[in-house]
Amino acid sequence: MAYLDERRSGAKAAREAITFARSNQQMLNAMSTGDQAIGAIEAHVRKVTGKSPAWQYIQLPM
Repeated sequence: MAYLDERRSGAKAAREAITFARSNQQMLNAMSTGDQAIGAIEAHVRKVTGKSPAWQYIQLPM
């Protein structure tokens, strides 16, 4: 599981990632893996802001 680390991403990149995810939620949900969704968010944020969002990954128990 991954979540956006707003502190390490910076305000502008985090805000753009959240805005993109909210406005494209249906498209992101349709992707077959979470990595694809994260990649789409990262590509958009890099294109708009020139920065990469930072993610925190946690291992969920099985």
